[in-house]
Amino acid sequence: FWDQADDTRDNIVSSALNSFMALTSRPEIRRWMETTPLQEEESGLSIDNVLMGARIGINAPASLYGEPGEAVTAFMKARFFKAIRERAKLKDWRETGQKPVYLIIDECQQVVNKDDGKALETGRSLGLHFIAATQTIENIYAAFGSNADADQFLEICRSYVSLDSSPATLDWLAKKVPHYQRQKIAQYPIDEPIRDAVILAEQETAINTSSSL
Repeated sequence: FWDQADDTRDNIVSSALNSFMALTSRPEIRRWMETTPLQEEESGLSIDNVLMGARIGINAPASLYGEPGEAVTAFMKARFFKAIRERAKLKDWRETGQKPVYLIIDECQQVVNKDDGKALETGRSLGLHFIAATQTIENIYAAFGSNADADQFLEICRSYVSLDSSPATLDWLAKKVPHYQRQKIAQYPIDEPIRDAVILAEQETAINTSSSL
């Protein structure tokens, strides 16, 4: 940094200050940033508490909070994955009283990225279960910007649940199901509620279906 020209250093500092000011522009975000580790622990809202079975939700969508919301979500996601990775240092994390963890992300295309794939794969062996929701497969491809990166991320998922969705989404799902399972789906009459929801279990298993929807 100090080896850079004066103008370059000034631009870097100015950019950093602008980013920091953007993060502190919302009172809700500023209060969160000013919270100390001790206050987090006393309130029971430390993200690390999910390892012991706590249920914590983060709702900071960019549609409401803009860039600060995105930054908070990214920071908390990083802390969460770090906490999960720490389990690998233990001989048996279950013996410490820690619990399996479910990470549930709605509109996941706004939160996940290609770098999360490795963390999720590693986390699977450390008691992490991942549930991601999105409206269409097109949302995933658009967010990743690369079909190859999106496909690599989607391969992490072992099960798929789809309600009525876009033609591209249904076509993508059809390609995930072995031929004999697609034949089994086709056996159901079109006028039954089953047409609205098909739960695709792991590809090696039979398809579970429900007509109670």
